[in-house]
Amino acid sequence: MSKNLSLLIVDSNRRTLDTMTKWFLQRGHQVTAVMHPRQALEAATFRDYDAAVIEQALPEKSGLQLMRKLRGLVGDLRVILLSSDPNSLTRQEALQCGAHELLYKTCQLREIDSCLTDTAPAVEEFEVT
Repeated sequence: MSKNLSLLIVDSNRRTLDTMTKWFLQRGHQVTAVMHPRQALEAATFRDYDAAVIEQALPEKSGLQLMRKLRGLVGDLRVILLSSDPNSLTRQEALQCGAHELLYKTCQLREIDSCLTDTAPAVEEFEVT
């Protein structure tokens, strides 16, 4: 993934959304920030995003449900889910559903950025002879 990303950020808390938007813009990313899943789906019909940061507890749809719908529009979208409730979704469940990572809202913004810009190569398979 390139250094400067096109990001879609979806969070129902205006203060959190504004903080993330400012932080990612300062790092050179292009940001579309919305508070509602419908706005996110509409934005994704007009633009291909490299990645999305999505709150798990959104109005009308969960972050996982929104991720699935967005993937129908942007197939290779890297998704970081954010949760404020450690009991709502486990990391393993999020990864099995296709999220790149599940982080808790208490995390540092640099942790989110690190997950977004992680360019670690895929695991290679070796044949044992």
